[in-house]
Amino acid sequence: MSAMPNKSWIYKICLPNFEVNKAFWLPFLVISSWHFNPFRKDIIMSSETVDVKLSVENLAERLENIETALFALQVNSASLESEPFEDPEEDSGSELETMSLSQELERYIDGLGLRFFKGSEFSPFWKRTCGNIRNSPPPRSLWKNIAPTLAVLDRLRGEIDAPIIITSSYRDSDYNACVGGVGDSHHSAFRAVDFVAKKGTPSSWAAKLRSYRGQRFAWNGGSFEFRGGVGKYQNFVHLDTRGWDSTW
Repeated sequence: MSAMPNKSWIYKICLPNFEVNKAFWLPFLVISSWHFNPFRKDIIMSSETVDVKLSVENLAERLENIETALFALQVNSASLESEPFEDPEEDSGSELETMSLSQELERYIDGLGLRFFKGSEFSPFWKRTCGNIRNSPPPRSLWKNIAPTLAVLDRLRGEIDAPIIITSSYRDSDYNACVGGVGDSHHSAFRAVDFVAKKGTPSSWAAKLRSYRGQRFAWNGGSFEFRGGVGKYQNFVHLDTRGWDSTW
Protein backbone atom coordinates (compact mmCIF):
# COMPACT_ATOMS: atom_id res chain seq x y z
CA MET A 1 0.00 0.00 0.00
CA SER A 2 1.38 3.40 -0.95
CA ALA A 3 2.09 5.93 1.76
CA MET A 4 -0.66 8.38 2.65
CA PRO A 5 0.19 12.11 2.46
CA ASN A 6 1.88 13.39 5.59
CA LYS A 7 -0.45 15.95 7.16
CA SER A 8 1.66 16.69 10.20
CA TRP A 9 1.90 20.37 9.18
CA ILE A 10 -1.75 20.74 10.20
CA TYR A 11 -0.96 19.64 13.73
CA LYS A 12 2.20 21.77 13.90
CA ILE A 13 0.10 24.84 13.09
CA CYS A 14 -2.93 24.07 15.25
CA LEU A 15 -1.62 22.23 18.27
CA PRO A 16 1.39 24.03 19.80
CA ASN A 17 0.30 26.03 22.84
CA PHE A 18 -3.14 24.44 22.55
CA GLU A 19 -4.60 26.14 25.62
CA VAL A 20 -3.30 29.54 24.47
CA ASN A 21 -4.65 29.16 20.95
CA LYS A 22 -7.99 27.65 21.93
CA ALA A 23 -9.61 31.06 22.32
CA PHE A 24 -8.72 31.72 18.68
CA TRP A 25 -9.56 28.33 17.21
CA LEU A 26 -12.96 27.73 18.80
CA PRO A 27 -14.77 30.79 17.38
CA PHE A 28 -13.18 30.12 13.99
CA LEU A 29 -14.38 26.52 13.99
CA VAL A 30 -17.88 27.47 15.15
CA ILE A 31 -18.26 29.76 12.14
CA SER A 32 -16.53 27.51 9.65
CA SER A 33 -18.39 24.38 10.74
CA TRP A 34 -21.48 25.53 8.77
CA HIS A 35 -19.49 25.46 5.51
CA PHE A 36 -16.48 23.16 5.96
CA ASN A 37 -16.72 20.26 8.34
CA PRO A 38 -13.74 17.84 8.61
CA PHE A 39 -15.48 16.28 11.61
CA ARG A 40 -18.86 16.28 9.93
CA LYS A 41 -20.59 13.57 11.94
CA ASP A 42 -19.51 15.09 15.21
CA ILE A 43 -20.11 18.81 14.89
CA ILE A 44 -22.47 19.60 12.03
CA MET A 45 -26.21 19.81 12.54
CA SER A 46 -28.52 17.86 10.23
CA SER A 47 -29.41 19.44 6.89
CA GLU A 48 -33.02 19.94 8.03
CA THR A 49 -31.95 22.28 10.85
CA VAL A 50 -29.13 24.25 9.27
CA ASP A 51 -31.34 27.28 8.70
CA VAL A 52 -32.77 27.26 12.23
CA LYS A 53 -31.38 29.92 14.57
CA LEU A 54 -29.12 28.30 17.15
CA SER A 55 -30.27 28.44 20.73
CA VAL A 56 -27.80 29.00 23.54
CA GLU A 57 -27.98 25.28 24.34
CA ASN A 58 -27.21 24.26 20.75
CA LEU A 59 -24.27 26.65 20.59
CA ALA A 60 -22.86 25.27 23.85
CA GLU A 61 -23.20 21.73 22.53
CA ARG A 62 -21.47 22.70 19.28
CA LEU A 63 -18.58 24.24 21.20
CA GLU A 64 -18.22 21.13 23.34
CA ASN A 65 -18.11 18.90 20.24
CA ILE A 66 -15.48 21.11 18.64
CA GLU A 67 -13.35 20.95 21.79
CA THR A 68 -13.62 17.16 21.71
CA ALA A 69 -12.50 17.12 18.07
CA LEU A 70 -9.51 19.32 18.86
CA PHE A 71 -8.66 17.14 21.83
CA ALA A 72 -8.62 14.08 19.56
CA LEU A 73 -6.15 15.87 17.27
CA GLN A 74 -4.01 16.85 20.25
CA VAL A 75 -3.96 13.26 21.54
CA ASN A 76 -2.73 11.85 18.25
CA SER A 77 -0.46 14.68 17.10
CA ALA A 78 2.80 13.24 18.47
CA SER A 79 2.41 9.88 16.78
CA LEU A 80 1.08 11.39 13.55
CA GLU A 81 4.10 13.68 13.25
CA SER A 82 6.73 11.05 14.02
CA GLU A 83 5.26 7.95 12.40
CA PRO A 84 4.59 7.99 8.62
CA PHE A 85 1.30 6.65 7.32
CA GLU A 86 2.49 3.57 5.52
CA ASP A 87 1.32 -0.02 5.64
CA PRO A 88 4.11 -2.51 4.86
CA GLU A 89 3.33 -5.81 3.23
CA GLU A 90 3.07 -8.68 5.65
CA ASP A 91 2.50 -12.38 5.06
CA SER A 92 -0.72 -13.90 6.37
CA GLY A 93 1.07 -16.33 8.70
CA SER A 94 2.83 -13.52 10.53
CA GLU A 95 -0.41 -11.54 10.69
CA LEU A 96 -2.26 -14.46 12.29
CA GLU A 97 0.54 -14.96 14.81
CA THR A 98 0.41 -11.29 15.75
CA MET A 99 -3.36 -11.41 16.15
CA SER A 100 -3.17 -14.50 18.37
CA LEU A 101 -0.48 -12.99 20.61
CA SER A 102 -2.35 -9.69 20.76
CA GLN A 103 -5.56 -11.40 21.89
CA GLU A 104 -3.67 -13.38 24.52
CA LEU A 105 -2.10 -10.16 25.82
CA GLU A 106 -5.52 -8.51 25.97
CA ARG A 107 -6.74 -11.30 28.23
CA TYR A 108 -3.65 -10.97 30.42
CA ILE A 109 -4.21 -7.22 30.93
CA ASP A 110 -7.92 -7.75 31.55
CA GLY A 111 -6.98 -10.23 34.26
CA LEU A 112 -4.99 -7.64 36.23
CA GLY A 113 -8.19 -6.36 37.83
CA LEU A 114 -7.78 -2.73 36.80
CA ARG A 115 -10.73 -0.39 37.18
CA PHE A 116 -10.34 1.63 34.02
CA PHE A 117 -7.96 0.09 31.47
CA LYS A 118 -8.64 -2.82 29.13
CA GLY A 119 -6.33 -4.98 27.07
CA SER A 120 -8.04 -3.92 23.85
CA GLU A 121 -6.61 -0.41 24.30
CA PHE A 122 -3.14 -1.78 23.55
CA SER A 123 -3.78 -3.80 20.40
CA PRO A 124 -3.68 -0.82 17.98
CA PHE A 125 -0.06 -0.16 18.98
CA TRP A 126 1.06 -3.41 17.35
CA LYS A 127 -0.18 -2.14 13.97
CA ARG A 128 1.76 1.11 14.02
CA THR A 129 4.30 1.52 11.27
CA CYS A 130 7.36 3.64 10.58
CA GLY A 131 8.37 3.50 6.95
CA ASN A 132 8.50 -0.21 6.14
CA ILE A 133 8.89 -1.22 9.79
CA ARG A 134 5.88 -2.44 11.69
CA ASN A 135 5.72 -2.61 15.46
CA SER A 136 4.97 -5.96 17.10
CA PRO A 137 3.38 -7.19 20.34
CA PRO A 138 5.79 -7.61 23.26
CA PRO A 139 7.04 -11.15 23.94
CA ARG A 140 5.36 -12.97 26.81
CA SER A 141 8.50 -12.63 28.94
CA LEU A 142 7.87 -8.85 29.16
CA TRP A 143 4.17 -8.86 29.97
CA LYS A 144 4.69 -8.74 33.73
CA ASN A 145 6.53 -5.42 33.36
CA ILE A 146 3.43 -3.48 32.36
CA ALA A 147 1.33 -4.49 35.40
CA PRO A 148 2.97 -2.06 37.89
CA THR A 149 2.85 0.79 35.39
CA LEU A 150 -0.84 0.27 34.71
CA ALA A 151 -1.58 -0.02 38.43
CA VAL A 152 -0.12 3.47 38.93
CA LEU A 153 -1.94 4.89 35.90
CA ASP A 154 -5.19 3.29 37.03
CA ARG A 155 -5.01 5.16 40.36
CA LEU A 156 -4.31 8.43 38.57
CA ARG A 157 -7.32 7.87 36.33
CA GLY A 158 -9.58 7.41 39.35
CA GLU A 159 -8.25 10.43 41.24
CA ILE A 160 -8.49 12.93 38.40
CA ASP A 161 -11.91 11.51 37.43
CA ALA A 162 -11.33 11.96 33.72
CA PRO A 163 -10.56 9.67 30.77
CA ILE A 164 -6.90 8.89 30.13
CA ILE A 165 -5.75 7.94 26.65
CA ILE A 166 -2.50 5.99 26.25
CA THR A 167 -0.68 7.38 23.22
CA SER A 168 2.46 5.20 23.26
CA SER A 169 3.19 1.80 24.74
CA TYR A 170 5.52 -1.06 23.77
CA ARG A 171 7.95 -0.51 20.89
CA ASP A 172 10.09 -3.33 19.58
CA SER A 173 13.74 -2.47 18.96
CA ASP A 174 13.48 -1.82 15.21
CA TYR A 175 10.36 0.27 15.50
CA ASN A 176 11.77 2.19 18.47
CA ALA A 177 14.89 3.08 16.52
CA CYS A 178 12.83 4.16 13.51
CA VAL A 179 10.70 6.61 15.53
CA GLY A 180 13.78 8.05 17.25
CA GLY A 181 13.48 6.37 20.65
CA VAL A 182 16.57 6.01 22.84
CA GLY A 183 18.36 2.67 22.70
CA ASP A 184 17.53 1.68 26.28
CA SER A 185 13.94 2.95 26.14
CA HIS A 186 11.66 1.61 28.84
CA HIS A 187 9.01 1.42 26.12
CA SER A 188 10.99 -1.46 24.64
CA ALA A 189 10.90 -3.22 28.02
CA PHE A 190 7.09 -2.80 28.13
CA ARG A 191 7.21 -0.87 31.40
CA ALA A 192 6.45 2.61 30.03
CA VAL A 193 3.46 4.48 28.65
CA ASP A 194 2.87 7.98 27.34
CA PHE A 195 -0.58 9.42 27.94
CA VAL A 196 -2.90 12.41 27.92
CA ALA A 197 -5.99 13.04 30.04
CA LYS A 198 -9.22 14.84 29.22
CA LYS A 199 -8.91 17.05 32.31
CA GLY A 200 -5.95 18.89 33.78
CA THR A 201 -2.51 19.59 32.31
CA PRO A 202 0.73 17.63 31.83
CA SER A 203 2.16 19.55 34.79
CA SER A 204 -0.70 18.51 37.09
CA TRP A 205 -0.61 14.86 35.96
CA ALA A 206 3.15 14.66 36.45
CA ALA A 207 2.94 16.28 39.90
CA LYS A 208 0.32 13.76 40.97
CA LEU A 209 2.45 10.85 39.74
CA ARG A 210 5.51 12.14 41.58
CA SER A 211 3.45 12.26 44.78
CA TYR A 212 2.80 8.52 44.44
CA ARG A 213 6.48 7.63 44.83
CA GLY A 214 7.10 5.40 47.82
CA GLN A 215 3.46 4.29 47.94
CA ARG A 216 2.38 0.70 47.36
CA PHE A 217 0.22 -0.39 44.44
CA ALA A 218 -1.47 -3.72 43.89
CA TRP A 219 -3.12 -5.67 41.08
CA ASN A 220 -4.36 -9.22 40.73
CA GLY A 221 -1.25 -11.29 41.33
CA GLY A 222 1.20 -8.72 42.67
CA SER A 223 2.10 -5.46 44.38
CA PHE A 224 5.06 -3.07 44.48
CA GLU A 225 6.38 0.21 45.84
CA PHE A 226 6.36 2.82 43.11
CA ARG A 227 9.76 4.07 42.04
CA GLY A 228 9.95 5.20 38.47
CA GLY A 229 10.30 7.79 35.76
CA VAL A 230 7.91 10.70 35.29
CA GLY A 231 8.57 12.90 32.28
CA LYS A 232 6.53 16.00 31.45
CA TYR A 233 6.30 17.10 27.83
CA GLN A 234 4.31 19.88 26.20
CA ASN A 235 1.25 17.77 25.40
CA PHE A 236 1.70 14.49 27.26
CA VAL A 237 3.36 12.71 30.19
CA HIS A 238 5.67 9.69 30.22
CA LEU A 239 5.35 7.15 33.04
CA ASP A 240 7.53 4.11 33.71
CA THR A 241 8.30 1.79 36.63
CA ARG A 242 12.06 1.36 36.21
CA GLY A 243 12.67 0.81 39.94
CA TRP A 244 14.32 4.15 40.74
CA ASP A 245 13.08 7.74 40.55
CA SER A 246 13.83 9.89 37.53
CA THR A 247 12.18 13.21 36.73
CA TRP A 248 12.37 15.39 33.65
